[in-house]
Amino acid sequence: MKKMICTTLLLLVTQTATAKDFYTWCVTSVAPTTSFITETKGSDVELSLYHHNGVEYAPFWSSIIVPQDLKILEGKADLTRKVGDYIQVKWPKENCSWSGDELISCMGGGQQLTAGTSIEPWALYSNVIVEKSFAGEYKWVEMTLSYYTKDENGKRSSETGQIVMKYEANDCIVSPNPIVKVKKSLFQKK
Repeated sequence: MKKMICTTLLLLVTQTATAKDFYTWCVTSVAPTTSFITETKGSDVELSLYHHNGVEYAPFWSSIIVPQDLKILEGKADLTRKVGDYIQVKWPKENCSWSGDELISCMGGGQQLTAGTSIEPWALYSNVIVEKSFAGEYKWVEMTLSYYTKDENGKRSSETGQIVMKYEANDCIVSPNPIVKVKKSLFQKK
């Protein structure tokens, strides 16, 4: 009996460590701003990313900003405007991994599914951030989509962009199991 329990536990641990299916439901509460929704569908992981308040409110930078960055930020803002307020991309499941503790990644081999400025999705990944201060401890989940743009011939250009959104931990579910909350109406245009 002990041997059977140990074998079962070993299989469960091995299965979780190597599982590549994952799902995210990252939507700010009260009113949605930028949503990252991923689903494993067959042999692909699909991302639907929507800026509910339009592309002028799309988060495209996540680091310290200094005055010298303003020209770079203007270029990245222009690129973000071109990509649009709804992006749908996918990766082959074998290019994705579930690292547990809300950590996921898909690297290389991404494909754009929506119209707009032609992009080559390079990476989708999450970061878990814990901040401690006199006010307490706060946990955040940051989702990032990194991409290259393509030139008029469909070739990868040197121009790169990102969409980065930091969610309060309660607003971002990252799971190896399907999430029941998914509602298609979230992505319908008004």
